[in-house]
Amino acid sequence: MNIFKFAILLSLAWSATPLLSFPNDSNAAITIESDSAEQNENENVTKYIGNVSINRGELNIKADLVTVKYENNRVSTIFCEGNPSNFNRLATNTNEELVGIANKIEYFITKEIVHLMGNASLNQNGTIIKGDTISYDIRNGIWKARGNSLSERKRIQLVIPPSDFENQLEQAPPEDIAL
Repeated sequence: MNIFKFAILLSLAWSATPLLSFPNDSNAAITIESDSAEQNENENVTKYIGNVSINRGELNIKADLVTVKYENNRVSTIFCEGNPSNFNRLATNTNEELVGIANKIEYFITKEIVHLMGNASLNQNGTIIKGDTISYDIRNGIWKARGNSLSERKRIQLVIPPSDFENQLEQAPPEDIAL
């Protein structure tokens, strides 16, 4: 299969999943639960240790260790480490989840960007993206994945469920498929 056919099929497969509409959680309270916590007011950092659970609106994060950084008395970044750490977010328009799993997760609150690092995967409506790192812009629905020649996940992988792929082929005009 030539590169043009592959690129078209890849874009058809990802667009087969309906655009997820996420609620605007920017005004929602952030609730954090853990076994213990340590705060350093001089550095504007709080560490949550052991079985950490974070909830903000429809967003849920679970990790072993979480570091929360503050700027101007507001949470700016949440950095998670785990074996693995995970996040999920429920879409308001479809009740379907976006699920991310990685050894480390960095969530930039105001930008609504999530970085998944180390054996990362992102699952949206059954379509799974795997790579060493994945960056996901929640607000705009844009993801970028990378492999790492020095890690276990050398290349990225996109897994498309058969039903999504078949539905896209049925909906696509024949001239788009026959390139």
